[in-house]
Amino acid sequence: MKLNWGHKLAISMTVFIGFIVTLGIIMSTNNDSIEETNYYEKGLHYDNQIEREKNTKSLVEKPKIYFDNKSVALVITKPSNLKITATEMLLYKPNAKLSDVLVDVGGLVENEEVKIEMVNLAKGKWIAKFNWSDEERNFYMEQEFIIN
Repeated sequence: MKLNWGHKLAISMTVFIGFIVTLGIIMSTNNDSIEETNYYEKGLHYDNQIEREKNTKSLVEKPKIYFDNKSVALVITKPSNLKITATEMLLYKPNAKLSDVLVDVGGLVENEEVKIEMVNLAKGKWIAKFNWSDEERNFYMEQEFIIN
């Protein structure tokens, strides 16, 4: 059976439409998102975020956050002259919003170093978003790390 140009055109259009529909289904079922749920509220408070980052840049010695691959732990150290009264840390995975973890680092108030075991975290890139405050000001810093 020979196909003329009309049949070939109809077949190629059908294949193309099927391809587009398949891509649409894949995109709609993918739940990874970089959207913020409270985008407008965060926008209203962005000046506070800028102030926290400026406060962090003004410090002579800043806390250090790094990932220790041997012990599979996130290590946070603070300088001895830095007084911390409150802490909060969010471990943010850029490509999987449902994997984000809020970590308690309250031990940093009394100690100069805290190790947090990260055995159950997925492999890949993570961003530690660390908020802390002393008696007068609020601070913020981010540190990227990769779990192999």
